[in-house]
Order: sequence, then structure tokens, then C-alpha cells
Amino acid sequence: MPEIPLSFYRKPLPGTGLGTLMERGRRRMVLFCRINRIIVPSLQPVPEAEWLFSACAYYRPQYIRICLPLCGRVCSEHETRNWTYPGSTTDREPYGVVLHELGHHADWTAGTKKGSYFSDYGEDVCARSREEPISGYHPNEAEWFAEMFRVFVSNPDLLRLIRPRTYRILTERWKTVTENDWRTELGPDCPRRVVAALEKKVRGRR
Repeated sequence: MPEIPLSFYRKPLPGTGLGTLMERGRRRMVLFCRINRIIVPSLQPVPEAEWLFSACAYYRPQYIRICLPLCGRVCSEHETRNWTYPGSTTDREPYGVVLHELGHHADWTAGTKKGSYFSDYGEDVCARSREEPISGYHPNEAEWFAEMFRVFVSNPDLLRLIRPRTYRILTERWKTVTENDWRTELGPDCPRRVVAALEKKVRGRR
């Protein structure tokens, strides 16, 4: 069977349903792994009735498991508390969740001293960068790294602008999958309040 060309994975996949967002995340993950010549981890959705964890997803070497009903949903213009959006600094819907778990895969793949889902590579990036976490989820260095890596894959131009040291360190080893301006990567349907909040973050780094 012929290999699917990379152009297939670059095509936009419209829609904000949980299954669609997971597939969008899977495509971006495959694109990243193929460009960077690493194994693509399998992505395994699990029904909520069979899910035994409080987190909505987890990584173990070479596979990701995800429970879609526990993931966040894309925010709208007029919400006050939900800020999650694909390609933003806050992204708890399935697209962002898959790419966060890809961060653990990249960490584990790149390191020499490996734990169950992390390695010394992510710890080294954190120590060298010394930058603040990019989101509110950073209970340890492994999660700090996975959140940074999520933005590196989903919206590299945004990471370049607001966490430049981390971006520079990551580009020493990894190729980005897009050169789009960060607003372009968010897309035309991104709520104005999300764009405004990100613009404020970008100005704060200049």
C-alpha cells in the first residue's frame, strides 16, 4: 500500500466536534513525526465507561489513550471562563490534548534516561530555557515540557514570540510543521477575545 503523501496531513479539517478535533490532532501528529523521522504513536480512544483515570488522556511509550467526553470543548466569543482553542496557549480540547501527549512522546524519544512517559531531555530543555510555563497546567517539568511542545507543534510562531528561548532550544532538534503567522494558524473563526488575549501576551514579550 503506497504511503499517504504529507500534503494529505496539511489539508485543513473543519469542524469542532470532539471526534473531528481528535482526528485533526492525529493528522498534525503524523505530519510532525514523519517530518522529524520518529515513530508515530498509536492513538487509541477509550469509551468513558471503560476509563479509569481523572485525566482525559495519557501517554506510554508508543501509544496515546484518550477519553473524548472528558476533554474540553472549543470556546465561543461570549464565554467568560472557557479559553480553550486549537493553537492557543490554552487548549484542552482533543486537538491540543493529542499534541500535548505528542510532547511526552517526543520527550521520551529524545532522552537517554527514560521514565514511564518522560526523560532527561524534557528536564534539560526546562533547565536551559528557564522560561515561565505557557499554560496553567505545569505540575512538574514533564508537563511543563509537554505544554510547551504542544504549542511548538500547533502554533510554532506563537511559541517563538512568547517563549523565544524554549522555541530556539526545540528547533535545535525538531523541525516545525508550519511557517504560518500565529493568527493564520488560529484560523478565521477564532473568537476575538482569544486573539486579543494572545496579542497582549505577544506584546508583553517584545
